[in-house]
Amino acid sequence: MANLLPQDASADQTVADASVIEAAVQADAAIDGARATDAAFDAADAAAVAACVPFDAGVLDSTAVEAGALLALSLTPTCAYCHGTDYRGNLAVTAGAYSKNITPDPATGIGCWTDAELVQAILFGITPDGGQLCVMPQWSTRGLDAGQAEEIVQYLRSQPPIVNQALPTVCDDVDMDGGDASFDAADARDPSNDAAQD
Repeated sequence: MANLLPQDASADQTVADASVIEAAVQADAAIDGARATDAAFDAADAAAVAACVPFDAGVLDSTAVEAGALLALSLTPTCAYCHGTDYRGNLAVTAGAYSKNITPDPATGIGCWTDAELVQAILFGITPDGGQLCVMPQWSTRGLDAGQAEEIVQYLRSQPPIVNQALPTVCDDVDMDGGDASFDAADARDPSNDAAQD
């Protein structure tokens, strides 16, 4: 790094000022990187929305919707715990990981996912393109079966669509256990922050 300070500066002052300048340069680089990531994220979202064909769930089975609601409220943690009481998502689940919008909105939620894709996500933490939902519990390892997952899907489809783009989660930045680590409420997020969304 070139010395950007006057020649008559003391050695200690030069080192201190050089550290401040280096920190500023790194901060600028981080901001530029965030802008590039945001731009790439926006471009990927635009492409996904353009390719989206909203899934027509048809007439929902009221018995399955009711059973799905009971399941969604009985899981530990509940669906609402991570995705918010209205399921709009974008809650910090862990550092660097944000919950997805699981309302039927086609642009920012699950409105373009098929029932089979949603069952796969619930049971195995797998996205339609084969990616890993790195902090999503793999409910199949906790005793949930495909029929129960389908009931949860019916319940989620019965919710009103909410436009709310969740921040991207970079799985490399989080403790990637597929959400299967034993749930520890002491380490989990604070659900009282949900009020800020409402």
